[in-house]
Amino acid sequence: MADTSHFGRIAGTAIVVLGVAGAFLYLGGWFTPEALTPGRFADGFERADGIYSGFRLNHAKGVCVSGSFESNGRGTRLSKAVVFKAGRVPTIGRFSFAGGNPYVADGPELVRGFGLLFKLPDGEEWRTAMINTAVFGVHTPQAFYDRLFAAQPDPRTGKPDPEKWRDFWPVTLKLCRRQKSSKTIQRRLASATAPTTV
Repeated sequence: MADTSHFGRIAGTAIVVLGVAGAFLYLGGWFTPEALTPGRFADGFERADGIYSGFRLNHAKGVCVSGSFESNGRGTRLSKAVVFKAGRVPTIGRFSFAGGNPYVADGPELVRGFGLLFKLPDGEEWRTAMINTAVFGVHTPQAFYDRLFAAQPDPRTGKPDPEKWRDFWPVTLKLCRRQKSSKTIQRRLASATAPTTV
């Protein structure tokens, strides 16, 4: 009987150790090497845009600003959020262009971003970010990652390869129409990168 209980304890301990080890291997991506991880995503930006040491991987070109958000207190009728109480909240912001090239030329066709950090009196920080497109053309991180490479310009034409871009272009237009975007935005999207074979 003693041998059976001893064996049971050893087996139980082994199962727990193997379970913990398996969990670490699973969370570390050992069972799913093709899964999109933060590291693989970062490598993808560098592969698509090049390596620019000291710059962000996306929205690399930008300018930072600081200031404050001044509330008159009337927002408290709509929300209990601290930021809407009367007073001033320090802010830090960043205007940027999408993409990983910090030396990209300014142009009207580039996606622009704005990030804003509110530093609340209790030490809490609120962060928000936005871009100037009517719609965000993908639904998942994996689709964004795949689109990153599909949108890379062909060195010969300066435009995305129609074969790679074909899967993403109809989705972008469909989302744009679903959001009832203006015809001007739809025209701009169509003239910017639409492949001729769609």
